Amino acid sequence: IVANALWGWLNRWKKANWQRRGKPIWAADIWQDIAARVERLTVKVRHIDTHVPKSQANEEHRNNE
Repeated sequence: IVANALWGWLNRWKKANWQRRGKPIWAADIWQDIAARVERLTVKVRHIDTHVPKSQANEEHRNNE
């Protein structure tokens, strides 16, 4: 959810006055705070596939238990 929000949902929610399909988004106050902070910072979001068998997992995945 966080990655999707940062990659596009925040802009859509902001343009729609923090609503989706005419209803307020959940935790709008928190997302508004995040949006304000992201506008001032360089933010990198990295996807980590959590559905990788342990035999194929890299060290980062194996240590995430």
